Amino acid sequence: MRPARRDPMSDAGFVACLIGALAMISGRFMAGAPVWLVYVGLSGIVFGWGLFALAASRRAARAARVKG
Repeated sequence: MRPARRDPMSDAGFVACLIGALAMISGRFMAGAPVWLVYVGLSGIVFGWGLFALAASRRAARAARVKG
């Protein structure tokens, strides 16, 4: 039996969420940081979750195709 493959899109989603969270936290709590950095961080988190969802749908489609 082959081991499960890791989807690089899922990894990219994790990195996007992490960078977005760091940007949002720094925009909120760092002195002198611009306010728009919070919104940039939030959009990075939303983009990361979108990549997670895309990777999950691709994995489900691949599983249905193999099973099917």
